[in-house]
Amino acid sequence: MDVKKAILPVVVGTMAGLMVSVVGEKVVMASDMPADAGQVSSQQVAIQWFTSLPISAFVIMALFAGLGALVAGVAASKLSDTERKFPLIVTSVLLILAAAYKSYLLSFQPVSYSLLRLAIIVPMVVAGRKIASKLPAKKQENM
Repeated sequence: MDVKKAILPVVVGTMAGLMVSVVGEKVVMASDMPADAGQVSSQQVAIQWFTSLPISAFVIMALFAGLGALVAGVAASKLSDTERKFPLIVTSVLLILAAAYKSYLLSFQPVSYSLLRLAIIVPMVVAGRKIASKLPAKKQENM
């Protein structure tokens, strides 16, 4: 197995998934940000603001995490030249590690959100693989 062909789908899939997740979180947080964002400058105030977010904000952020994992599964599957599950397994592990690290850094966030975010990754990556298998294959051009 060529290292480039094995690593590229994992890197692109993982980065695409993380970007979707982070952009979704930023949109949710920006929509609930106080009018005077300077109020959230100190860490203690930021923690109070974050923990006071409505449960719907955490649900939407978890949905974006799931969408990111779905995108990661599609990207890793479509870019991979193999039917093997290696790119999906590594992509899932990297996304889980990123979510676990974020949970560690933001230990004040609700435990239910952290667990939901971790639990949703693998099923959504697998769903992304199934979606990718239904998409038309790219055409091989003769050179």
